[in-house]
Amino acid sequence: MKTKIYYFSGTGNSFWVARELAGALENAELVSIVRVLEEAETQKRGIDTAAEKIGIVFPVYAWGVPRIVVSFIKKLSGEGIKYCFAVTTCGGNQAATLLQAESLLKEREIELQAGYVIKLPSNYIITNGAVTLEKQEKMFTTARSRLDKIIPVIKNNQKSGVERDFFIVNIFGKLVYSLFMSNPDKARYFTSDVRCTGCGVCTKVCPTGNITIEKNKPVWERNCEQCLACIQWCPAKAIQYKHATQYRNRYHHPEVKVEDISHRKDIRTPENMNTSEYMSTSEHMSTPENRKKFRTLKIKRTPK
Repeated sequence: MKTKIYYFSGTGNSFWVARELAGALENAELVSIVRVLEEAETQKRGIDTAAEKIGIVFPVYAWGVPRIVVSFIKKLSGEGIKYCFAVTTCGGNQAATLLQAESLLKEREIELQAGYVIKLPSNYIITNGAVTLEKQEKMFTTARSRLDKIIPVIKNNQKSGVERDFFIVNIFGKLVYSLFMSNPDKARYFTSDVRCTGCGVCTKVCPTGNITIEKNKPVWERNCEQCLACIQWCPAKAIQYKHATQYRNRYHHPEVKVEDISHRKDIRTPENMNTSEYMSTSEHMSTPENRKKFRTLKIKRTPK
C-alpha cells in the first residue's frame, strides 16, 4: 500500500516525526504541505494524493490546526484513500486540535482513523525561551518511545480513534484559537537588530514567502503563520519579537537542518558562509561597542 506523509514544520519537530514515520513504514513518501499547496493554488486545482494511505503531521498552533494545514485539507481529494492518520506535535496541550482536523477531513469525505499527539520542546519563544538541553533530551526519549507504539498501529491500518484533551481545555482552546486566527497581522512585532547581516535564511524558511530582504534587512508583510522559523533559524540570533526575545534561548530540533525546512534554494548557513560572513554573524557582538549598541537599542519594526 503506497503511503504519503504530508508534513508542515517551522522549526523541525513535525518534520522529524514525519521523517521517522516514513522511515518505519514501507513504500512511504515525504511530501511538504507548503510545496504541494503552492502548486495546487498556482495551478488552481485540488490535491489528489494518488495514495491509499496518507498521514498528516503538523504542529499545534494556539490549540488548533495551523492555517496553512487547514488550507491544505480543504483542497484534499478523498478519492482512493483507504487509511488516514494524523500526528500533531506540541510542547503542552493540544486541546481540540485533532478533533478539528477530524472535522475538516470529514468535510472532504475522508475518515481520520488514528490521531496522535507527540510532545516535543516548544518553539514559542514569544512567551518562553527554549527549555534546558536536559529537558529536551528527556522529551526526545519519550517521543521515540511514543513513536514505537504508534508505528505498529499505522503499519497495520488499525483504527484507534483520535486523542483529545479534557472538555474544558477543548472549549478554552477553541476560544484561544479563534482569537489567534482573527489576528490579521501576526508579523507586526517582528524586527531585526544590529546583528542582522542580511543573509536571507529567514526568507528561505518562511512557509508563506512573507519575508523579503530590503536594504540588507528583512521586511515582514501581512501573511504570517507565526511559525517562528525566522527567529529560531536565524544564525545571528538577530530577529526579535517585541523586546521579549532578546535574551531567550533559541530552539530547533537538533536532528533537523535548515535545508530540511527551507522552501527555497541557496541558503547561506554557517557551514557554507565565507569567513567574513561567518564572522559577521557569530562574532559580531564580540566588540564592546556593538554589545553596548545592542543593549541600548530601541527596536523598531523595519520600515516598508
